[in-house]
Amino acid sequence: MSFIARLPLSREMFDLTRLSDPCRASRKTRDPIERFLEKVASGGAGCLEWQGSKSPQGYGWFSWNSKATLAHRWVYEAVRSRIPNGMVIDHLCRNRCCVNPFHLECVSMGENTARGILHDVQRAKAKQMTHCKRGHPLFGANLGVNSSGTRKCKTCHAMTADKWRRNNRDRVNFLQQQRRASK
Repeated sequence: MSFIARLPLSREMFDLTRLSDPCRASRKTRDPIERFLEKVASGGAGCLEWQGSKSPQGYGWFSWNSKATLAHRWVYEAVRSRIPNGMVIDHLCRNRCCVNPFHLECVSMGENTARGILHDVQRAKAKQMTHCKRGHPLFGANLGVNSSGTRKCKTCHAMTADKWRRNNRDRVNFLQQQRRASK
């Protein structure tokens, strides 16, 4: 029994007519389903991990009709349904190289971002910071919080504002003179 025969994906599950660019009949290429399944290995928690080439972020690449496409998007369209414009595919298992179509869900970019753990990790790291990148303390009178809840160093903010004013002094003076003249 071959490894491919043991995968939880079967040839009958694929519907290539749903894909945005169906196979060209004139091209003599290997069967895309066969090529796809050769690059998949069984992983933990029911994941089907992509063994082919990957992006630096860990997402799999699959070549389809001379175009590189993300493997998880290709399998989602081939097995589940088309991906509407403006929608993205969320890995419910949080494994970027997983191509199990039943671990994937079509969601909006906002929903995908809200579900992501990266945002929570970054916010937790920011709360643990005691000093800004320039070494100023991030507490007491030097700590500012903007409307979105992001912490900022008031000293660095003031330095940046002063630098902007120095670099744009002539332009600011000109605009102020125009406003005074129009009153």
